[in-house]
Amino acid sequence: MEFSDPLCSDMSQDCSLRSEDTRSPQEKLKAIKEQTKTHMQNFERIAEDNEKLASAQKDAQKMWQEFDLRIQKALLDIESSKSDLESQAADYKWKLNQAKMEQDELLKEKGQLQEETTRMESQLWDLKQKTQKTTSVPDRNMIFSGHTVPLLPQAEFEVTPHILYPIEGGTALVTFEEEIVAQKILEIGTHEVKLGDCFLRLEAQPVDVVLPKHIEIEMHVCERRILISNIPQVGTDEQILDKLEIFFSKQKNGGGEVEQTEMMPDSRNVILAFLDDKVAQRLAQKELFEVSLFNKTYLLKVTPFLNGKIRELQMCRSRCSRTVQLVGIPNIMEEDALQDSLEIYFQKPSNGGGEVDAFVYVPLGKSVLAVFEEEGTVI
Repeated sequence: MEFSDPLCSDMSQDCSLRSEDTRSPQEKLKAIKEQTKTHMQNFERIAEDNEKLASAQKDAQKMWQEFDLRIQKALLDIESSKSDLESQAADYKWKLNQAKMEQDELLKEKGQLQEETTRMESQLWDLKQKTQKTTSVPDRNMIFSGHTVPLLPQAEFEVTPHILYPIEGGTALVTFEEEIVAQKILEIGTHEVKLGDCFLRLEAQPVDVVLPKHIEIEMHVCERRILISNIPQVGTDEQILDKLEIFFSKQKNGGGEVEQTEMMPDSRNVILAFLDDKVAQRLAQKELFEVSLFNKTYLLKVTPFLNGKIRELQMCRSRCSRTVQLVGIPNIMEEDALQDSLEIYFQKPSNGGGEVDAFVYVPLGKSVLAVFEEEGTVI
């Protein structure tokens, strides 16, 4: 926007008029009218400029008010955003503290679990030392396979896979290959066996054996003893004991000084006792050892030696499905001849018999123990 300065222009004109004041009154009046007209034009321009300036000021003031409103709104938005950010920051800080607390708690639980694991591992041997087991023994089908042992004074019943059954003199035990044959012999009951010119009347009776039904055993691990199994059938018992004592007395094998050695005759397992109870624990934890015996290496198994005490024992009767006892047999001929004659009789289907799996005759005046085993095993 441009503004002219009429005052300066008039002054220059006045000076010019004063210096040239030779004009006539008409000319002077005409000049004054022109000057007045010029001043009016200048006034109009100034008034117009003032209006434009006022309008510009008004627009500027309006713009400033709008700008001020925007600034106020922006400040309010900033304050609101700042409040939200502070709230979010506080929430995040609280969550972070909670996470740290949970992490500390988890680390504490982890440490406790590690300590508990270490304690349980260190006490594993002690836990094995006092183990109580309760078991229900499954039903077993027992058979007599013809094996007997001498009747000893004060014989005791043993809870083992072999059941000892006393046979009195004048009786016989017959085990058939099929259950149906034994049942048929029992159904007939009394059998008349022809021996030469005479008949022998025998009574067939079922055989019931006593088996454990429920056993509760309290077992303790012997701290200084181990049980060695998987021993091969090589050498004599004395040689095996000496070689095992030498092997397990060496520290490089994890052993120590051996106090006592013993071989179990029924299983050929070996028991070693050490002076230091830590040796037995160390060997049992390793479990498997490669031992050289007679120029050959064998893998032997070492387990803790258990001492057991029966706390509760419940027995039940079990009938042998394929075995029959014959009673009432007199001594009328030689033992072997009489046994052969009886076995021949009970093998014949015409007499109700069948294929005989085992037959034992005990003459009067004698008595033995018949060994019953779980069906499927061999003595």
